Amino acid sequence: MLKYQPKHSKRQVIVEFKIGFGREFARNLGQSLGCKLLDYSERGSYYLFETAKGKEQEAIENFQKYPDFVDWADFRDLRLEQRARTVESIVNKLRDLEPTQPEEQYQQEIQQIIKDLEKLKEI
Repeated sequence: MLKYQPKHSKRQVIVEFKIGFGREFARNLGQSLGCKLLDYSERGSYYLFETAKGKEQEAIENFQKYPDFVDWADFRDLRLEQRARTVESIVNKLRDLEPTQPEEQYQQEIQQIIKDLEKLKEI
């Protein structure tokens, strides 16, 4: 069995902060560590930071020095993100699938889901 191979983004790390620490806190801590806050997730406490070129591992280690605030820090994995988006899309299509709709439309939607699943194997 092949081992999963991530596709790390250059100059970016993702950090999950403990509950209760907001965007402003994350921005300030990141800035003090030489990182710039690029984005954050509304669904969790995930924050995306830009690092200096070649300093991703150092940034991860620096964030990990603050376990009272940070749950984890790691490289941004673009492949994992693409897989997650594709799976979410497939799940949504399955959820929206209406078994009583006209047969032709139902079959078209099933075929699209199958195509999406085939694509997922390539990611």
